[in-house]
Amino acid sequence: MLSAVTTTPTGESEPRDMVALRRTFTADDIRTQEWHCKFCDVAMIPVLGAVREWHFRHLRDASECPAHRELETESPRHRLLKQTAAEALQIHYGARVASLEYEARVKDAGRIADALLTMTDATRLAVEAQVSPISFENVQRRTSSYTDADVDVIWVFIAEEGTRLRPGSSWDNARTWLIDEGYMVVIATLDTEVTPLPLAR
Repeated sequence: MLSAVTTTPTGESEPRDMVALRRTFTADDIRTQEWHCKFCDVAMIPVLGAVREWHFRHLRDASECPAHRELETESPRHRLLKQTAAEALQIHYGARVASLEYEARVKDAGRIADALLTMTDATRLAVEAQVSPISFENVQRRTSSYTDADVDVIWVFIAEEGTRLRPGSSWDNARTWLIDEGYMVVIATLDTEVTPLPLAR
């Protein structure tokens, strides 16, 4: 996961995301904080390697955590895709974005979005980054859950050679349906040769 909760000096819980933390703090600074899952309150460990992107993981088995059940399996590729997509959309919308939250619970939709952009006019945009297989019906169901809650949704599919986006595939059918219905669809590529930024100093 890219986000976790820490306690401020005044005793308040504060959600933080690893993307912003990495830009501001050293690995030692991050390790000295106590972190908890914002969904199940179990202790989280910051994973701050030199090769893989920085993220949080549950200290113990996360099978009972709502995020574990509702979010896609958190592979490094999925974390990278949702982070990259959310940051690109934040740049795209510019000053209209009031906030960006990773792994955001959208209560009225009954979902946890990979990322949620809240605009200055209170419009909410859920980002759904898709790396693993998903059925056309599931895309429709997830999309409807957001739109029924007055949340716009932006789907991000990964495009690689031999992917599920080939013509006539379930992903291609979902993409076509989303575009025909007027939803924003992003087709992203990940360069697997690119390594994460150097460790913060």
